[in-house]
Amino acid sequence: MSTIWPVISGIDVSNNVAKIIIKEVKASLPIWFFKYGNSKYYNPGIPEVREYIIQVVLEVVKNYDIDGIHFDDYFYPYTIKGEIIPDSKQFEKYGKEYSNIHDWRRGNINLLIREVSIAIKKTKQHVKFGISPLAVWRNKTQDKLGSETASGQSSYDNLYCDTKLWIEDDLVDYMAPQLYGSTKNKYANYHNLIDWWTKNDYNHHLYVGHAIYKLDIQNRRTIGTDELIKQVEISRMKKNINGNIYFRAQAFVKNHQNFQNVLNKSIYKFPALIPAMTWIDSISPSPPIKLKAKNKEYGISLKWKPPNYKLSSDSAAYYVIYRYAENEEVKLSLADKILSIQKSTNYTDSTAIKGFKYNYVVTSVDRLHNESEKFSSKIVKR
Repeated sequence: MSTIWPVISGIDVSNNVAKIIIKEVKASLPIWFFKYGNSKYYNPGIPEVREYIIQVVLEVVKNYDIDGIHFDDYFYPYTIKGEIIPDSKQFEKYGKEYSNIHDWRRGNINLLIREVSIAIKKTKQHVKFGISPLAVWRNKTQDKLGSETASGQSSYDNLYCDTKLWIEDDLVDYMAPQLYGSTKNKYANYHNLIDWWTKNDYNHHLYVGHAIYKLDIQNRRTIGTDELIKQVEISRMKKNINGNIYFRAQAFVKNHQNFQNVLNKSIYKFPALIPAMTWIDSISPSPPIKLKAKNKEYGISLKWKPPNYKLSSDSAAYYVIYRYAENEEVKLSLADKILSIQKSTNYTDSTAIKGFKYNYVVTSVDRLHNESEKFSSKIVKR
């Protein structure tokens, strides 16, 4: 299902967009849907349907303090052998400028993505828009610009999603392709796909989607934690990859192969800052003020006040607490120096060693993740 995933106070609020398991068909116009397989879908070839989807998105954007809107990989349905999408009448009515129904379907989705993006930014500039598409745009056998893959279905040809165009036209703030194949996969190899996705420098962010549900040993394509770590390490060697996304949340609850502990001891030893989207906002917030540090029985106690600011865009959404040796040069964003990333304006360092002097540094970060260039600092002896 194509999904809107706004996060409100840590709670996922989901609304199905392009594929809908209809619960309230009676309240909608039947002509807006087509049946394919065992499901009913909104028909994106109907202008009123696209407008309705935009209004669903805007209802969330306007009424909730969200950080972003996320679409999953379903737009037109994955191809079912022997099934034909019943939209020929709509093509006849709306597709006169297209030479074939396939280009028309792609045009519908391109138009939807463009219009959703424009609507979000007009309403709230800071709200991000991103998509996690099927990893294979096209196989090289289908297009010389495609990837070295042999996938049975491609985003361009089956789901009618020209993901390459979305990136080139800056229609999304980030892409999170589902690179779910292993480094040994014969048809959708991780090495080949990450090479395809990173061969060009993108203006916006690129995150790698990992299939942690495959850590379940009952999965017929199960992988080990060593494979997952290898994938992340490969992605970190690519200059234009900004992070990693894991699917699905249930895997964290089940903690297959105790992967959370394994990752915490290897690739996630230290906290990390979220990369800023500077094309939305590149202005750093003011630093926190009135930092106080006291040596107490249970550790070093830090307290500070939010920064003074004239514009709301200059306010702090959260703070980063660093710890350096007394005479060590302060370099921000070093993960091994970060003690905490938090919203509260106090922190206790219970790991400080008695007899040592530390330089504590606190920075502000705005909601678009720009970190303050200046900071507050205090040197204190434990």
